[in-house]
Amino acid sequence: MAGFLARRKFRNEVTARLNAMLLFYPGGVKNLARNYPNLGAAIDGHFDKGGISQGHSAVMVAASVIANEFEALSPGDRDAIWRQLVALHSDFDRLGPAVRLAPAGVSDQ
Repeated sequence: MAGFLARRKFRNEVTARLNAMLLFYPGGVKNLARNYPNLGAAIDGHFDKGGISQGHSAVMVAASVIANEFEALSPGDRDAIWRQLVALHSDFDRLGPAVRLAPAGVSDQ
């Protein structure tokens, strides 16, 4: 029973963080579970594996969703988004070391 409750708590925490990260998901976060019905199983798999924090699990799931959505776009839309991200990165670089997209020590390449 304790394992069930721990898993449920883990899943709820990851889901809350995931919803915050993907707040602007098309159709809202309720569509997220509808469009990706295996999210719960993926989160449970992270719990079962052990050593994965709720935050790390949420980031991995969010990255997977974003990558999948990005792949579904037309090549022109993907290119436009990529150019916007590069421009945003350049803007952050101009602000100096106080604001960075990547943590210190992580390559931007």
